[in-house]
Amino acid sequence: MLKRSRGWNRTCLAILVAAWGSCVGSLLAQNTESTEESTQDSLWRSFLGSSAVGLELAKGSSEIESVKVFVQSHWSRAWLDEGRWLLTGYWEIDYARWETARPPKEPDVGPFDSTELIGFSPVFRLVQKRIFSRQTKAYLEGSVGVHYLQDTMIGDRNVSSNFQFGDHLGLGVIFGRNSQFDLSYRLQHFSNGGVESPNPGLDFHAFRLAMYF
Repeated sequence: MLKRSRGWNRTCLAILVAAWGSCVGSLLAQNTESTEESTQDSLWRSFLGSSAVGLELAKGSSEIESVKVFVQSHWSRAWLDEGRWLLTGYWEIDYARWETARPPKEPDVGPFDSTELIGFSPVFRLVQKRIFSRQTKAYLEGSVGVHYLQDTMIGDRNVSSNFQFGDHLGLGVIFGRNSQFDLSYRLQHFSNGGVESPNPGLDFHAFRLAMYF
C-alpha cells in the first residue's frame, strides 16, 4: 500500500511539474510575442507625431524646373491600423523656385524665366506597416493644397492668378535603421481651378527626399 502511495505521489508530482512547465512556457511565449509586437508597433508608429524636412527636385510643363524645400508636421493619430495598413497624414509648408528657358509667347512681355511660390497642404497617407523589414514601410498619398505664386507668367504660360491649387498623387518608401528617411515620387498638378482665364494648368514629375526628427 505504501509503495502504491509513493508511486501515486510521484505520478502527481510529475503531472504538476509538467503542467507548471507548460504554463511557464506559455507565459514566456506570450511575453516574447508581446515584446515583438510592441517593438514592431513602436517601429511603424515612429513617424507618427514627428516632423520632417526635405528637398524636392521636379520638372514640368513648359520646361519648368523646380527646386523646393519643405517642412512636414505628421499627425499623431492613425486610422484603420488593425491590419497591414494604416491611414494617417501630415501638414506641409513649402517654398519653391521655378525656372524655365522657354521664352514668353509675346516678345515685348517679360522675360518671366523664373518665379517663386509658397504653399500649404494637408496630405493623407496610406502606409503599409512593413515590407522587407520592420524599419521599411511603403505608402501611397494624395493631397489638394493652396499656393501663392509670385508671378502669373512663367515662360510661355500665363496662369492668370497668383493663387493656385496644387494637388498630387504620390508613392514612396520610409527606410533607415530608425525609419528616419523618406524617398518618394509625386505627380503634381497646379491650376487656378477655373477662377481666372486662361487656366492652362501645370504638371510636374517630382522626386523627394525627407528626413524625420
